Amino acid sequence: MFSKMKEVTISTPKLRKKPLAVKHKTKPKAKNFPSVLKYTLKQNVLFLAIYTFVFLVAVNILLNESATENKRHTTSPTTQVLAAYNIQTEIRPLLINDHDLAFPIISAQGVLVIDFDSGEQLYAKNSDKLLLPASTVKIMTALITLENMQGEKSITVGEVDVDGQKMNLYEGQEINVDNLVKALLVYSANDAAEVLASNYAGGREAFVNDMNSKIKDLGLSDTIYTNPTGIDGTSQVTSAHDLIALSKYALTNPKFAEIVNKENVQIYNANGELFRTLHTTNDLLGKVEGVQGVKTGWTKNARENLVTYVDRKGRKILIAVLGSQDRFGETKELITWVYDNYEWVEVPVVDDEHSLQ
Repeated sequence: MFSKMKEVTISTPKLRKKPLAVKHKTKPKAKNFPSVLKYTLKQNVLFLAIYTFVFLVAVNILLNESATENKRHTTSPTTQVLAAYNIQTEIRPLLINDHDLAFPIISAQGVLVIDFDSGEQLYAKNSDKLLLPASTVKIMTALITLENMQGEKSITVGEVDVDGQKMNLYEGQEINVDNLVKALLVYSANDAAEVLASNYAGGREAFVNDMNSKIKDLGLSDTIYTNPTGIDGTSQVTSAHDLIALSKYALTNPKFAEIVNKENVQIYNANGELFRTLHTTNDLLGKVEGVQGVKTGWTKNARENLVTYVDRKGRKILIAVLGSQDRFGETKELITWVYDNYEWVEVPVVDDEHSLQ
């Protein structure tokens, strides 16, 4: 950076005997200003380019987030037009691609899937076929109890003689109605169903009669009840269509909806003593996104039954499979198929013969 030191000889008058040699420190040569400036500018331009790139990326991210947020809170042009003409709208499922659509292959003898809010059918297979209900009967058993019996009422258990799934109630046990309903819906306890029915006003026969009256009141004609448990009877039948309609109605009862969404329940005697902790019979609950109940069912003759309510970000569906060889696996397949192939869009309200209200 600096030039070499050099010796400078100064001429003197002849009077001096020796020339005087003086060493001077020379000033360093200045850098070539244009070259330095060019190098500095290159650095600055590079830095500026990097800074600008980072800035633009950050701004783009913020703008995209803002646009997404605005989209959530602003109405679409279609919605604005419909509103301008005072046309009522609703959110309904729409097939994303109906060309070469592969439908699930399901072993169940009767199947129905609907959009919960609009009632629109999303998938159906023999949905009106009369089949054995098994423990899905307990949906109605719970409804009759919840609508006609006080939850705090204490019941004295009598002699219980019933087959199938039991919570092992014993004679003389004091337990309230709410605990029996929890055991009924979560654990599918047959003895809980029989105790509730036998302690109903008018007894077990009146209870079953009211079950049949209720199903008729709901406008459902495929279903006949002969007992409160779902154990196979000579004429006890239902259909996927009726089970879907019944379950949709049942889910409007807050207590029913809360109980069927529980993975475990603690059952207490009337004196507050813990009797049992029961685990759900629904293998999908707590394992498959959005699943919130409703009811399992199985007998040797009925095979595997399952009614399932699913809510994913407000997009709700209801599924019934009857007479399946793999109720949980096939229900999972149907859930995946629906959410992969449908999107929910805003459309004008129209009467639809394919909707289940």
